[in-house]
Amino acid sequence: MRLASTLMIQGTSSHVGKSVLVTGLCRVFARRGLKVAPFKAQNMAPNSYITVDGGELGNAQAIQAQGALTEPLVEMNPILLKPVTDTAAEVIVMGKSLGRLTAKEYQEFKGQMGLSVVKEALDRLREQFDLLIIEGAGSPAEVNLRAEDIVNMTVAHLADAPVLLVGDIDPGGVFAYIVGTLELLTPEERARIKGLIINKFRGDIDLLKPGLDELEKITGVPVMGVVPYLSLDIPEEDSVSTIPAAPGDVEIGIIYLPHISNFTDFDPLRRITGVKLRYIRPGQPLGRLDALIIPGSKNIAADLSLLQTSKDAIKSLGAPVVGIGEGYAMLAREVLDQGEKIPGLGLIDGAVELFPLPPRRSSARIVGSNEWLAGIEGLVVEGYQVQGMRGQNDPFCLIGEEAEGAAAPGVWGTSLHGLFDNEQVGLAFINYLRRRKGLEPVSHILQEDPYDALADALERALDMEAISRLVGGGS
Repeated sequence: MRLASTLMIQGTSSHVGKSVLVTGLCRVFARRGLKVAPFKAQNMAPNSYITVDGGELGNAQAIQAQGALTEPLVEMNPILLKPVTDTAAEVIVMGKSLGRLTAKEYQEFKGQMGLSVVKEALDRLREQFDLLIIEGAGSPAEVNLRAEDIVNMTVAHLADAPVLLVGDIDPGGVFAYIVGTLELLTPEERARIKGLIINKFRGDIDLLKPGLDELEKITGVPVMGVVPYLSLDIPEEDSVSTIPAAPGDVEIGIIYLPHISNFTDFDPLRRITGVKLRYIRPGQPLGRLDALIIPGSKNIAADLSLLQTSKDAIKSLGAPVVGIGEGYAMLAREVLDQGEKIPGLGLIDGAVELFPLPPRRSSARIVGSNEWLAGIEGLVVEGYQVQGMRGQNDPFCLIGEEAEGAAAPGVWGTSLHGLFDNEQVGLAFINYLRRRKGLEPVSHILQEDPYDALADALERALDMEAISRLVGGGS
């Protein structure tokens, strides 16, 4: 059996743009007729995606799969770490939760079976696809982590993958980052680096060219492209979007909790004409908003305690307040979490009880009578749940015959993530906010495909002929 070819993208540090470059390269090669899959052995991120069979993987790999025009599979991210505290995380292995592990406990797990899990997932994908675009994590030059590595050069060796090393020029120092990274690699690791990419460049590339020539001379590694600073509607891996918010007719605030999770829930709203999203940390002034959203959390007790500093401001906002995921529970007078009673914000009467629920994709029928739901009552929508929640208020929707969420004047909430991926729901919400301001409704979400736009940009910026040769694809 012929195994898939491989190409790996590693970075000089975190946040150099590896995830977005993998997404774009997946689309480039998918458009050339190859069956492409992304792969990241271990990911640490607060966002996850639920597959059709209830498996959980990093949202970044689900986005990359969308770029590759293929269905997300748990094998694309066999180990996902979802931070809960500074020293513990929920550990997801091949789509299933092992529960909360401390850093020491995870190291023990990784030492016992981490690499075998990664190898099994990698082998499965290589049997199913023509090409794997593999993403590293952080930097391969963290010499203190080399012996325990299961995500950078160890994976490159397992997959026999040529590596492209990416540096971010935007903050400065990119030449030193690249040279320093190469100097800290072993000879065997350095031999895997087949090309360099400069990312997030602003300015006249002719002024950069002398530096590129010197870089090639010093390292002996060719520069395979300079990618401009791109502002595309593609979510970041593990941080809120850095795309500058455009002026909007409707401004929505999102509370940026310290343990925020699934913040990509709100990305579809940015694609509706006239919408501006603004992230606000607990305790900061809310300002003038047309609506406020409280997102999910991986540590509801800690985040809700901190959010109490904003309780009075939220109650007196005079605009609709929405809770998604654990944010819905925070709206209640009280949260019941495994026997613990946690004071809530009191915007919804009664308590919301949290209970374990295996991650699942869910179909829900909207039944709430809230004013903003006008025109979509009875609509069946798709989403996913990662935490069970039970309340006693008028429900927002029905999942099967089970009442879910809450809908009351000026406030509503649901445990259903991915709600705004349903275009009719997002438009109904935004048009309700527009009506409150006396504005005309909008009728569509911006339809430009950001994945094709990204692929087009990479085709222009990179030496795709040389990169294609690396993976055996010719030109």
